[in-house]
Amino acid sequence: MDDYSFSLMPPAPTHFAELRNQTGWGEINADIARKALVESWLTASLYTGQDLIGCVRIVGDGVLNLYVQDLIIHEAHRSQGLGQVLMELAIGWAQKRAPETCTLGLMAADGYTAFYTKLGFAARPSLGFGPGFHAELGSLSGRETLTQALS
Repeated sequence: MDDYSFSLMPPAPTHFAELRNQTGWGEINADIARKALVESWLTASLYTGQDLIGCVRIVGDGVLNLYVQDLIIHEAHRSQGLGQVLMELAIGWAQKRAPETCTLGLMAADGYTAFYTKLGFAARPSLGFGPGFHAELGSLSGRETLTQALS
């Protein structure tokens, strides 16, 4: 771990966009990256020298619900325990700032269930909780009248 440094400051938007693009998390531009980073509750970054090689981002209200939106490690640096260190850093930071009853949720990438259960997360579905879901907004049906009423 001597070659790595961690920061609780967001990375430069261009570096965040590059990391996402390089690791298959979806291509975004610097403007979208900047907005995502600004609106995040927490972003912790991982560097080797000046190069961003990982980050974890939490979004939410900080009282009832928080959500691990991104945990990204550059492929060349995976399987070294860096993702666990980033997650433990983020969890510890959140535990100091949010009530202990605040829920921290996430959606694990395929094949990473054991990684998150080792950290104390419970897989869904489970007793009292159904499966998690996701959708792009453009694919969902909405009520036009509600949208008009809110604009």
